[in-house]
Amino acid sequence: MKLSRSELLEIANRIAKKSPLKPFPESYMNAKGKDPFKIPYGEEVTMFRKDEFTVVMVGSEPFYFMSHNLAKFVFYAAKRGEQTVMIPDVNSIATSVKLFENDLDITLSIIIQECRGLDDSEIDIIKHETSSLLGYSEIF
Repeated sequence: MKLSRSELLEIANRIAKKSPLKPFPESYMNAKGKDPFKIPYGEEVTMFRKDEFTVVMVGSEPFYFMSHNLAKFVFYAAKRGEQTVMIPDVNSIATSVKLFENDLDITLSIIIQECRGLDDSEIDIIKHETSSLLGYSEIF
């Protein structure tokens, strides 16, 4: 038996309340960023490897990074809709990304727990709604 839209939204709400995810990057930084990085607005934000680079695509605009952690830093900020991020030192970038990914993993575990017995289309709706409730674009 499929759940109604309101039942799926109720589950997403419950997950969002349990989730430790906070706004990235400011809630995960222990140092102030120094260098501004402009991120254009884009409906779709993706990340992939190409040769020795990690590429973050925002809309149709690619950004090439030698540092995988810096690419993730920009990617997670773009998923939140940030248009300018202040880039901190290398160690702070790595720490911020690690802390965020830990909270992301915890939230994914909550999603798996809450979605037992649901079909893939229902889980997709819950993931989408949970992302939105947490202030991110399709983070799961």
